[in-house]
Amino acid sequence: MAISTKTRYGLQALVEIARRRQEGPVRLQTVARAQRLSPKYLHTLLKTLCDVGILGSVRGARGGYELRRAPEAVTLRELIAVLEGRRSFRPPRTAGARLVNEWLTGAEREVDALLDRHTLADLVARAEAAPATMYFI
Repeated sequence: MAISTKTRYGLQALVEIARRRQEGPVRLQTVARAQRLSPKYLHTLLKTLCDVGILGSVRGARGGYELRRAPEAVTLRELIAVLEGRRSFRPPRTAGARLVNEWLTGAEREVDALLDRHTLADLVARAEAAPATMYFI
């Protein structure tokens, strides 16, 4: 399973917003500059996250984006599903691929369980422990 640039950038932006959550709403330009992302592309990603209720947007001079849920309540599985869409290890079903498909189904369950155990808070903690490697996501 590969994670797209869209998902990586979305996770980077969320970590930046979560790190600054005590400051109030975070401006798009602030996130774009800090994460070295295109503001136009970032706007599209943040709108997607607003549409599903992970982020909210605040209008006005002191507006920006803010988390609608605690970072501990947002799993990586949920974030990847929102940003990446449905992902699957399994190839299309064919008569000779039953055993491989069964194995891949099990692997997919294990990855889902792992992603359910980790949250946005885990990424924030990792970023705060090593700010110079913030762009690892």
